[in-house]
Amino acid sequence: QLRKNLVAQLGVLQNPAEHASNPPWVVFDRNLGKTLVQEGVKGIKPQELGDVYRTFHGTMPNGSVSRGVDRISIIEKEIGWFLNMEAAVASGLLVTWYPVHNRWRLHELKHMWGRWDLIFDLTFKQPVNHLWHYFGSRLAFMFAWTGFYSKALTALLIPALICNLFMVVTYFLQEHEDLTLEVLQLSFSVVIIIWARTSANRWAQETNFFVEAWNLNDDLPPVRPAYRGQLVQSSLNERDREIQGSAVKAAVFRWISLVVTLFFCCGVLGSIYIWITLFHGRMDLVASLCLSINIKVFELVFRPVAVALTNLENHKYEFEYANALIWKNFAFESINYYYPFIYLMVFAKYSEAGCPVVEGFGQDCIWALRRQLIGTVFFLVGVYRVVEVFMLYVVARWRLATEDRASDGQPVRRAFMEEQAKYGQYELKDQVETMLQLVLSLGYVVLFGSVAPIVVVIIWAVFVMQLRGSAWLLAHMCRRTFPEDQLGIGAWRDALELLMVAGIFISALMLVIHGEAFQGAYLLTRITFTFLFVFFSSVAWWVLAREYPDKDAETLLMERRRDYVVRKMHDLGYRAKVPQCKHLDTQNKRLVDLGRFDDIPRLDERHPDWAAVDNTENRELNEPDIPLNRAHSAMDGSHQIVP
Repeated sequence: QLRKNLVAQLGVLQNPAEHASNPPWVVFDRNLGKTLVQEGVKGIKPQELGDVYRTFHGTMPNGSVSRGVDRISIIEKEIGWFLNMEAAVASGLLVTWYPVHNRWRLHELKHMWGRWDLIFDLTFKQPVNHLWHYFGSRLAFMFAWTGFYSKALTALLIPALICNLFMVVTYFLQEHEDLTLEVLQLSFSVVIIIWARTSANRWAQETNFFVEAWNLNDDLPPVRPAYRGQLVQSSLNERDREIQGSAVKAAVFRWISLVVTLFFCCGVLGSIYIWITLFHGRMDLVASLCLSINIKVFELVFRPVAVALTNLENHKYEFEYANALIWKNFAFESINYYYPFIYLMVFAKYSEAGCPVVEGFGQDCIWALRRQLIGTVFFLVGVYRVVEVFMLYVVARWRLATEDRASDGQPVRRAFMEEQAKYGQYELKDQVETMLQLVLSLGYVVLFGSVAPIVVVIIWAVFVMQLRGSAWLLAHMCRRTFPEDQLGIGAWRDALELLMVAGIFISALMLVIHGEAFQGAYLLTRITFTFLFVFFSSVAWWVLAREYPDKDAETLLMERRRDYVVRKMHDLGYRAKVPQCKHLDTQNKRLVDLGRFDDIPRLDERHPDWAAVDNTENRELNEPDIPLNRAHSAMDGSHQIVP
């Protein structure tokens, strides 16, 4: 990345205080400083890279154009060409391997980010750039997303509490209770639909801003070291050889993976049927606790199975592996987490036993859903996440204490690097599990928030606890992760979009199935209302998409400013490499001012070598002329145009 002050030295005035004034990224050229000095740019020493490029110091006194996290990635990728380090650990050849923490950077993160007292900071601001420099873009986007939705849920708290208050008052007054509750549910479902779309669009803007600011792209990453295949001729360059796995085996393994996942889904459905049968007559707190235990047991069983199935599929690239693991877990856990409540909302009324019996309400599906939803979310999401964060801390401390006891009770003097080996890991599967819990928790708001608005408060508390707890663990009790680049939150964005669409249909179905106004109505009437509800929701989403496009004005301004600086650099580099053109500009300026263009010598007259270039082939192909600024960059050192 170019140094910020260099932009002003090039004669380009951009307000450095604005986020859009972020210098562009260019291909590294050690001679760029010399070229700029030849063009009269002041304040640059040709031999000093720091006068041209942004440098990062850390443990390097003179600085480096590469960040520490980039150097870790380079080392990991170079080793990965020859060794599968994870397989070496699994087979016992290595005890472990990990990138070590930087003491100074880690201390800085502990102070600004990894503190429990920040749980009272309701701005939820994350040091995203610091996280990107230290952990890579995947973790940076993950915490940015968590902080963003913590703030978005804070905005939803007020309407949720107001709606819940009216529901409680209506329950105690018991005046037109059913009709009033339906109006409240319809109103809050509309609020959630608009809130969900607005939040998703605003997050897309944040994502695109950082993708542009960090110069991320969708180029193919290196092949995973665990990828299995044969060395064959490369399809891109026949002189090269690349590892290529069997397409038939890959297809077979994917089908096996699908069948096994469906088998587990069927097991979940069977266990939920047993739960409904056992607690049909008493949907109380015990039923919620048993449902929470059932969901967690299946979740803990399926986690290692999902990892094993994804390994079996033999994905070539890291992003393919991550997306496959995400979709397996999301598909299974969506059924595991949501089906009991979808059954109570949609199917229980038409079953042989009818709606469950709720004390004080008789057979009532909506009140059964409301009670089970509040109880289950509290046990399943709220309490469990707190216990999980606490257990990670206990495990790390227990490992250190065990080693101390093994040395006759004397505290072991460990180097900082060695102590990190006892810390917990936060690998890809751990990151997927964390995001899975958050996305599923957000799904409770999107799908069922209108039935029990108090769920918004519980999920908000979960997001806050997860945000601060994970930050504290990464800064105090976890090893440094290997950095991975990722465009936003990856497949989680599509998963959240799927939940948002499902939320529209579920809100409509809840009204047409249990609404007092639709009791005894024709099927065509219910279908028509569902269609109109979905249609107007789609129109609202379209309007919000126009109001909040994927790229906001600041991101577009940053792109234009960067393009302008890059063009300025190209022009300077062209004049330095082709002095004849510079001479023509100065010698014939008066002719240009007078409009006597025919008197200006042709380029082939000034540079005879150019006339020798045969462009017949290009003309036969009817290719458009190369613009002047792009033709400059198409010349090599001998001023010969290359195709």
